Amino acid sequence: MATLQTQYKNYLKNNPDSNLTYDQWLDQLSKNLAEVALQHTPYVSDDFQIGPDGAYEHQDTTNFRQNLKSISDHLKVVKYTNGDLSDIGNEIGIAVGNIFTNMSQDQISQFISGFKHGVSLTNGTH
Repeated sequence: MATLQTQYKNYLKNNPDSNLTYDQWLDQLSKNLAEVALQHTPYVSDDFQIGPDGAYEHQDTTNFRQNLKSISDHLKVVKYTNGDLSDIGNEIGIAVGNIFTNMSQDQISQFISGFKHGVSLTNGTH
């Protein structure tokens, strides 16, 4: 599986007129991922969060968007340059776990279910 840096290089090959730096490309990728996540969350509006009991609790939109930004910011500072898909999953898990501390198994299952749903929307299996 390609690393983010490899994907960036592929992006530049496919878009030779692009002037995006790696960090700008990551910002754009993060924003696109956040937009897709928001568009494809039919059961929860962006003013809800997972509460300690696994239920969704109302929150202000600023906090929700800050959580997304925190996840994005974590992914920008990953130190190693070689990895595989499991490493990407690990980094996303660290970012989410730092925001939603002490997640229960049910909350983890909800996150994984949402992840699978998002992937299915992009690969035609939904």
